[in-house]
Amino acid sequence: MKYRIALAITLFTLSAGSYANSLCQEKEQDIQKEISYAEKHNNQRRIEGLNKALSEVRANCTDSKLRAEHQKKVAEQKKR
Repeated sequence: MKYRIALAITLFTLSAGSYANSLCQEKEQDIQKEISYAEKHNNQRRIEGLNKALSEVRANCTDSKLRAEHQKKVAEQKKR
């Protein structure tokens, strides 16, 4: 489940139309929006998971790494 959420966030971020921000900044903003939504619905487990994801993005995210991961996923999908 977490993998699917992370994949969905990644794909959404990579397909976003705004190029003013870096990919990592966009990913961080998407996670923050999800946290806000989870807080409105009092979903504490989701909040905790998203906060962990946010801290990992802040610590480890680079735009080049995101692009490489995206290209790898695209190549895997083309194989199928």
